[in-house]
Amino acid sequence: MLILNIQMKNLLSDISACNTVKTDEYKIIKKENAGGKAYFCAHEPCLGYVMPENDCLTDFEWDTNEVYHEHDDIKSSIAHGLAIKNAWKKQMELDFPETAFDIFMSADIGDEEIPPSVTLRFHAVRDGVHYIKPTQEEIDKFSQPLLMEKVNY
Repeated sequence: MLILNIQMKNLLSDISACNTVKTDEYKIIKKENAGGKAYFCAHEPCLGYVMPENDCLTDFEWDTNEVYHEHDDIKSSIAHGLAIKNAWKKQMELDFPETAFDIFMSADIGDEEIPPSVTLRFHAVRDGVHYIKPTQEEIDKFSQPLLMEKVNY
């Protein structure tokens, strides 16, 4: 299920699906912490790292699985971000169907000093805990363009 705020809806209305490229830049890897609980990484730096048993897995995923891309124009940034989001979703559905995930993509349209960009992140949903409640009302509270995709619910 995809939830978008009005700012993201407006940006996406200008981007067709054919403009998005396929990507596998950030493959998701399932790991286990010292206590045997699963967590998920999409960045190489966490590959050799084993989390302590008492660390919060969701916090770790939220912070670690952040992907930032900037381009010369917002359409290219959004298209690249959608490609990553779609690749993550597909891998989550195929490789980890037993785990619910939240994927987020926010956009910065840029200005004279800052180029347009997108930031993506994901986390597994454990015990019904979300960083951002998956409702239209919550997503609409954000002033920057934001989408949330619920996977494997």
